[in-house]
Amino acid sequence: MPSVQNKRGTRAQLNAAATANQLKIGEIYLITDEDRLAVGTSVNTYQDFSKLSELDAKQDALVSGTNIKTINGSSVLGSGDLVVSGTVSGFFAPTVDELTSTQQSTSTALANVTQLVEPMVANGIYNVDCFVTFRSASTTAGINFGFTSPTGTNCQLEVVVPITSVAASTQLRTIFPNAGTATNVGNVIGTGVTAQNSNHTARISGIVHCGATAGNFQIQFATETNGQAITLQIGSSMFMQRVA
Repeated sequence: MPSVQNKRGTRAQLNAAATANQLKIGEIYLITDEDRLAVGTSVNTYQDFSKLSELDAKQDALVSGTNIKTINGSSVLGSGDLVVSGTVSGFFAPTVDELTSTQQSTSTALANVTQLVEPMVANGIYNVDCFVTFRSASTTAGINFGFTSPTGTNCQLEVVVPITSVAASTQLRTIFPNAGTATNVGNVIGTGVTAQNSNHTARISGIVHCGATAGNFQIQFATETNGQAITLQIGSSMFMQRVA
């Protein structure tokens, strides 16, 4: 069997020979400090080769639909960006509304809280949790706290507002819908507060099932006593997420 001669040396020596234009096209070199072969491709360049152990560790060429999955039938191979659009089935992103400025009412008529409102789709079901901080100009003026939504909406909500009693402060809880009342609107009137111009809290939470008519779920408020100001504070917020 004929023998093949080759030159040998370290990687540094081979690089030095390439710099000095001492390589030959087709000449074989053994890189001794790496146990690797190389072949000269010009007087100053060479091509080295992977060892078998390195090749064994390589991943097979990717074949779309064979050893790498597709997305909605489309290949993920190649350059560029793969845009995935649409809503993930069964998941809807939550929304959080927050007051960035105070809002005041001196009227007993319910008014919309301008920043605490969210649209609902027809027949959508939503989880709602609204938490407000308010101040009253008088201990005899509580908050009238409620909500409104499109006709046909079924609201299973708990409204919690503070009340005062002769002995101590407590809370009033009312669950909507009440018997004989519409299920798409509701409100609870608090009876005073324990201290004027101090922070108090109120909350609306539960499940809202929008009917066949799409529209807004809207938080509302008013004062218990006409002419006595109720002021919603910055940071009052509403979390709302469609669940079905």
